[in-house]
Amino acid sequence: MKNLTLGPRPRLKNIQKLTADVVFTLLKPEESDPKQIGSTTKGCHKTWAWHPLSTLGHSASDWPHWLAAVEELEEHLGSGQRVYLHCAAGIHRTGSLAYLYFRRQGSTPVEARQEVFRLRPVIEGQIGNKIAAMEAMYRKHGAGNQDVTAVNR
Repeated sequence: MKNLTLGPRPRLKNIQKLTADVVFTLLKPEESDPKQIGSTTKGCHKTWAWHPLSTLGHSASDWPHWLAAVEELEEHLGSGQRVYLHCAAGIHRTGSLAYLYFRRQGSTPVEARQEVFRLRPVIEGQIGNKIAAMEAMYRKHGAGNQDVTAVNR
C-alpha cells in the first residue's frame, strides 16, 4: 500500500517534511498533547485526523471507536490521499488499526499481518497478542458495513 505509512509520533518540526496529505493520530489526550500535532499539521496545510484509541483491552465497548477510526482511514485512502498513521511508538495502536484496515479490505488474517509487518517491520514480534485481540474483536462485532463472512476467508 503505497499511500499508507506507519510510524511513531512525528516530531513537530518534521511534520512539514512528511510526504503525507493526512496525519492520522491515535494518541490519547494526555499523551504529549496531540492537539499540538493537529495545529502543526493544519499549519502545514495538511489534514489532521485524531482518534484517541487504546489497546489495553479490545472489548465490545471499544469497537465503535475502532470502527470509526478505520472508516475514516478508509475514506482518506479511498480518495487517494497519502496517510501517515501513528500512535506514540507506532507499534500497538498503529499496527492494530492498520491490521483492521487490511482485514476490512478483504485480506486474510495472515495477509493482513504480513502487510502490517512489511509497512513497519519493527512491529513484528511486538504486537502478536494485540493483533489476535483485534481479530477476535473484528470477528465478534463484524466488519461494519461489510459482510464479515465474505472477508473472513
